[in-house]
Amino acid sequence: MNDFLISLFGHMSAGNWMAYLFFATLGVLVASWTDIKARDKTSISTPKKFSFSFFFQDNFKKFVVTIILIYINFRFWEQITNTTLSEYSAFLAGLTSDSISNLTKKSVKQLQVNRNKLFNHD
Repeated sequence: MNDFLISLFGHMSAGNWMAYLFFATLGVLVASWTDIKARDKTSISTPKKFSFSFFFQDNFKKFVVTIILIYINFRFWEQITNTTLSEYSAFLAGLTSDSISNLTKKSVKQLQVNRNKLFNHD
């Protein structure tokens, strides 16, 4: 069982994984904040007033992809970069993973959300 866990999570301790996940989450929050601030409030496909419910429903699939990308970054960081994962690189992993997910959401049809259904405009 120990070999299995090492294969899944590498040689990092659970404490390091949690700390790095915290910093990656901060990166995701910064990237999400910039998306929220850049939204077109006059568009018919976004609410005039910010809504957490709309935001999470609209971005749920993107967040799933972001989590997968963060895991891949953490797990293979040392093999890809030949450096040790740090708090700063974990923050950057979250920031860039969310940005990549955002680009993917715009170009992959399965990740797009029908906003008319979110607004009940069928």
